Amino acid sequence: MLLKMIFRECRRAVYYCSGQRWVYARPKGPVARLGNAYGGWTTATTGLNAQSVVYGIGVGTDLSWDLAMIDRFGCTVHAFDPTPRSLAWVQQQTLPASLQFHPLGVAEYDGNLELFLPPRDDYVSFTRVDTTGQQTKVSCPVRKLSTLMQDLGHTRIDVIKLDIEGAEYAVVDDLIGSELRPTQLLIEFHHFFDSISVEQTRNALARLRDAGYRIFHSSFHGLDVSLIHESAPADAGTV
Repeated sequence: MLLKMIFRECRRAVYYCSGQRWVYARPKGPVARLGNAYGGWTTATTGLNAQSVVYGIGVGTDLSWDLAMIDRFGCTVHAFDPTPRSLAWVQQQTLPASLQFHPLGVAEYDGNLELFLPPRDDYVSFTRVDTTGQQTKVSCPVRKLSTLMQDLGHTRIDVIKLDIEGAEYAVVDDLIGSELRPTQLLIEFHHFFDSISVEQTRNALARLRDAGYRIFHSSFHGLDVSLIHESAPADAGTV
């Protein structure tokens, strides 16, 4: 885990040095870094409680943010990941009842999505785009956010963490095209992949801004971005 974290952060640091950072608004309410150094996220904490609806989309082998949300707010977290290595890892964990794992991915449609295998056996992240040239794929079940909400009986989402290895752009487009406006979006963008440009991330962030979202935190490398919707309480994050 430590070696993977070091590799991931070194790769991302290239984009910090290249100036790929985003302008963000200063938070008006409290925020907290929840989770460990590898899988943690900066989250606006005002208004979150045991009734909050939280989706952690993209698990891999790290549930530290999901468990921290449960510990801090007493809420139920719905975690999603359909990839084989994540499924095998989750089956070996002892998880609280308030963490509900679903072996599904998220996409802009309901059905199956072909994902490319990681380049090494000790890597866990399957990707929508081919980052290795191996062209080996697996088919994984995916659902639209609106379908997941309907199936789970949710009429809103308070926080979505989205770390889905290049599939986030299509999901953001689907979200913006719908009436769904989660209060917080915590998104890892993947323009460090050769086939994804930083302009795609800029466009996604511009569209999110037009939809009422404001960035209240970004990681030093500019890939992990925390956003909050203008409908949030004035003392939550930023408006």
